[in-house]
Amino acid sequence: MSLVNYESDEEKEAQDFEKEESLWVPSKTNNWEIPSSPEGNADSLLEKKIEQFLALKRNNVHFHARLVDNENFLNPQLLDTLQEYAGISEPTASMMPSASWTPHALPSEAYAKSLRAAQDDLIKKREQSQRNRTEIAFQKSSS
Repeated sequence: MSLVNYESDEEKEAQDFEKEESLWVPSKTNNWEIPSSPEGNADSLLEKKIEQFLALKRNNVHFHARLVDNENFLNPQLLDTLQEYAGISEPTASMMPSASWTPHALPSEAYAKSLRAAQDDLIKKREQSQRNRTEIAFQKSSS
């Protein structure tokens, strides 16, 4: 039972929104539970990797741009391959609280496997309609 009586649902929603916003503002009591920097020196191999990454970035070679340009990412089976490689058994899991986001609430058509199956069906229908065609009808110019 709440001790505060709100005049309207909108007022209650505004109050809830203000509470949620305060979670995103850093304060002395809320540091997002980020641990302090570790003691000692970093691994030399890790330092070399970071230096290489920063050198590439200074030369305008960006990681995401290289991924997009890689033609292996055009493979529709890539998601399944990456999930298997990373050991992800449930790709729809979420770290967010269920009150904010429930991935299982999405319809089954919204998932990658269903979308891929629908795309395959569409491609097959298009190929079939092109196989059955006997002529191509051209339109006359309207000039």
